[in-house]
Amino acid sequence: MRYLFAIWAVFELICGFMSVFAKEGGAALIGWKPPAGWTGDLVAATQQYGLALFVLAAVYCVAATDPKRYSALAFVAIGEQVVRIGIAALETWRVHVSDLDAFLVQSALYLFVAATFITVRARETVQDA
Repeated sequence: MRYLFAIWAVFELICGFMSVFAKEGGAALIGWKPPAGWTGDLVAATQQYGLALFVLAAVYCVAATDPKRYSALAFVAIGEQVVRIGIAALETWRVHVSDLDAFLVQSALYLFVAATFITVRARETVQDA
C-alpha cells in the first residue's frame, strides 16, 4: 500500500501542477477542449482544482509514511475516482468539453486506480487479520 499511496501522490502532484501552471497543456493531454475558450471563471476553477489536488497529494504522502495506520485513506482515493468519473461524464455530455473517446480512456484509468486500491487494501486487511 505504501508504494500505491506514493505513486498516487506523485500523480496528484503532476496533475495539480498542470492544473495550476500549465492548464492548456494538461487539458490537451486528456482531450479536454473548453468550447468557449479559457474564460476567467474556468481558469480560476481549474487552478482551484489544482490546489485541491496538491492537498490530496499531501494526504497520500502522509498515508505512504505509515500505510497500516492510514489504510482507511484508501477509501478517499477510491471515492476520488468515482467523483472523477462523474465529473468526466458531466463534462462530456452536459458541458461538451470532452469527447466520448477521452471520457472512456479517463474512466478506464480511474476504474483501474479504484480497483487497485480496493484490491491492495483488501489483501493487506486479510494479511493483518
